Amino acid sequence: MLGYKAYRNSYYRVVDHTLQIVSIYTWQGHRDVRFDIIPMCTPHLCREGEGSLWGDMFEPVVYHNGLRFSVAEPEDILYWIEKVSHRITDVVLPSLEMAMTTADAYCLKRFWKENCPIGLRRTENTLLYEDYRWWLQLGQYQRVRELLYKDLELWKQTHDLANEYERISYENLMGPIKLWCEKSDAEIKQMIEENERRNLRELKWK
Repeated sequence: MLGYKAYRNSYYRVVDHTLQIVSIYTWQGHRDVRFDIIPMCTPHLCREGEGSLWGDMFEPVVYHNGLRFSVAEPEDILYWIEKVSHRITDVVLPSLEMAMTTADAYCLKRFWKENCPIGLRRTENTLLYEDYRWWLQLGQYQRVRELLYKDLELWKQTHDLANEYERISYENLMGPIKLWCEKSDAEIKQMIEENERRNLRELKWK
């Protein structure tokens, strides 16, 4: 399928410095198709593990009357299959086919995030967890530093570090800063290249 590899309920391929994924999910009667583009510098991409193999960064595709679609009857299954096939061939795959460079992939991902279904809209504070990885992949290291430090300061203004839960959350937020911001551009570039090589091995792509 257009150069994708199949693994369990997922299809994936590596294009430029990004990972493209299409997955079919079935859980407690619910059915949906999810897809995503992830920068290859993301740590610990792999094909192993139980449940959601790729984390929680999918954008659901198929909904019924604006809600997650529950399949209970045979006619519902037929409706879902027809709906899924059209959405994949008319929307998902054509979109992914346009993302042949990392810069184009980032633009497409931003479009998905800004136009995803109600109830799943991402907020700007998710930048701390995801957008910085795109900018790392695109070589915008200073922009990454500015973003992470700015978001951390904004977080501190609305949280009480005397609270144990929020203190632990703060330590987790410091992870990307310690990992990326305190290193030179050359060190960051080397880490990105190492992550990419490791991810290609884990994904069994090459």
